[in-house]
Amino acid sequence: MEKESEDKSSGEYPEVYAKALEILRSYVKPGMHEGLDNIKALCDELGNPQENFKAVQIAGTNGKTSTSRFSAAILQDQGVSTALYTSPELAERRERMEIAGEVSSYEDFGQAVVEAYDADLSARKKFPEMWSSLFEVCTAAAFMLFSDKKVECAVLEVGLGGRWDATSIKYADVSCITGIGLDHVQILGNTLEEIAGEKAAVIRKDAPVVFGTGTAITKSVEKLLIERAIKVGAPFYFVREEGNFSYNSELTKENTVVFKILENPEHIFDELSIEVKGIYDSYQVSKIAPSYQAQNIACAIAVSEQYLGQALDKDRLQDSIKHCRVPGRFDVFRKNPLAMVDACHNPQSVEVFLSSLVEVFPNKKDRPDLLLAVLADKDVEGIIRDLSEEFESISVTQTQSYRALDYKSLANKVEEISGKRPKVFASVAEALDFYEERAFIACGSITLGAEIARLVK
Repeated sequence: MEKESEDKSSGEYPEVYAKALEILRSYVKPGMHEGLDNIKALCDELGNPQENFKAVQIAGTNGKTSTSRFSAAILQDQGVSTALYTSPELAERRERMEIAGEVSSYEDFGQAVVEAYDADLSARKKFPEMWSSLFEVCTAAAFMLFSDKKVECAVLEVGLGGRWDATSIKYADVSCITGIGLDHVQILGNTLEEIAGEKAAVIRKDAPVVFGTGTAITKSVEKLLIERAIKVGAPFYFVREEGNFSYNSELTKENTVVFKILENPEHIFDELSIEVKGIYDSYQVSKIAPSYQAQNIACAIAVSEQYLGQALDKDRLQDSIKHCRVPGRFDVFRKNPLAMVDACHNPQSVEVFLSSLVEVFPNKKDRPDLLLAVLADKDVEGIIRDLSEEFESISVTQTQSYRALDYKSLANKVEEISGKRPKVFASVAEALDFYEERAFIACGSITLGAEIARLVK
């Protein structure tokens, strides 16, 4: 599902970017097509630009954005001209497309969107019943931009599910599923197995696939994914944490990447240090990051090894990890007093976030306020229940998303579930005014992180 994003006034941008913003605002119909006919028609009109580069496709309920970013950074520094396509953005639309670690320019992004829009208009003349989503138009634009810039590989983050996601029009040379959780149940299914079936569609014939730690959520999910890989002839590899799994007939020493945390961060700006025993070599890397990034870094290393078919240059790998920024994940906007965003937005990602929060703030009384905003179509009760237990003081607000739960209802639910009466703010801007000289940690939805990023930029 898409979210609204409001860049600055169109008049503050180059003309072609301003035009692109107006175009994207016109795609207001939410939803996802059951099929790839739309994106196929768009790409046909553009001359199928997706055929001009190789790809890595990364799916999963949680961790896919971080894994995508780390994968793109690693491949770029290993000598592969690499692009990155992610969603949603935090501050500006153009953040969805990066080349060689740099956000696309206003002109490049704008021109790509305009070309995709023209292709959409042309396609709809041929197919009058056709309608396109914002994500489909952005995906076609990304393919066009990456082709024009002659990148060798594009790392594509799946927007939703996998089977009918627009990125799936592109054959992936390597795919990855970071994990399976209950999210977007109205679209993907009500059980872990149904959701896994949708995401399993990214496993391609003869192309290696990496299964992250979150795919071991149940034996039945893991079995489903393995069976899909065997059926299409895809070599499969697992990423697992040392001490948290056992080898068996499927998980062998030959196809399992094992990581171990050597040093956990004890404070907010401490380094995470990990060892990763890959398929081709072993690596030690460190980064100022929460401990939950260990599994995502390990996944990215596994993906990169499979793409290259060889061991990674260790010095370049460390440099890639060290300098790779993951916006919206334990993202510090202000050091003193602390202002931090984590885009956890379902119980699974909240659990992962809290495990790292406890490490750097072991005493609950020392933790900053929680600033909470959630989307109404998420597991609101589960998010509130888990987060409220770990914060002494809670504030609630409401983002501009049409999917946002209104702040009054959210405040009532927080009090009902936690017994704590939160401070209430009608908007994110109002909340930031209050917290101008107070510490806070913002959680609960990606849209909250996006609005904070835009307002403090």
